[in-house]
Amino acid sequence: MSIANQAPRGVVAEVERSNLIKAGVPSEKIVVNPNGVDVEEFHPGIGGDTIRRELGVADDETLAGFVGTFGPWHGVLTLAEAISMLPEACGVRFLFVGDGMYRDEVERIIMEAGLRQQVIFVGQVEHQRVPALLDACDLLLSPHAPMTDGSEFFGSPTKLFEYMSTGKAIVASRLGQIGEVLVDNETALLVEPGSARELADAIQFVTVKFRVNRQHLSSEGALEIN
Repeated sequence: MSIANQAPRGVVAEVERSNLIKAGVPSEKIVVNPNGVDVEEFHPGIGGDTIRRELGVADDETLAGFVGTFGPWHGVLTLAEAISMLPEACGVRFLFVGDGMYRDEVERIIMEAGLRQQVIFVGQVEHQRVPALLDACDLLLSPHAPMTDGSEFFGSPTKLFEYMSTGKAIVASRLGQIGEVLVDNETALLVEPGSARELADAIQFVTVKFRVNRQHLSSEGALEIN
């Protein structure tokens, strides 16, 4: 069967569409359909208060969460460095949900910074637990990093849409589809990919200096996803 006669192909990002066009697939045969989220499953008020009590997070503490693989493009090493830059009195604790090749390195960076008590690692969890864990957080983090081989970032992170659906404030990398879906200073704060300094500053901006602004960002994110 010739390419022209093939059925339309679905991809989740514009980068993948461009790659198929370069490979000879007609543009009219390509449908870009980003990943999404089940808003009946991910929404505010779905057990976060219980999770906070179980984790020992006080009501006056800000909990910033990361969900994902501890891999090269998920930005966990940048996040660990950012955590090490935050002042002790910033009042932020961190929740890591997931596992992967960089977990030991992440823990080492945090231990050497003397901040192990500020960080909670729950490891891999069943997917049905994720909505309540996200709901327990005040701020959600998507610090994706550029591809290690230099190619263009092609991801459509499902967690991004899950974050938005929970109505929480978001700090994320200005990278690929992430920077297309989120609007800086409206539905999230966007930072330079791989910049621990910018990430730390954004976390502090949202959680310490501008708590009113945090509420604005979270409500806008929920409106956008719905």
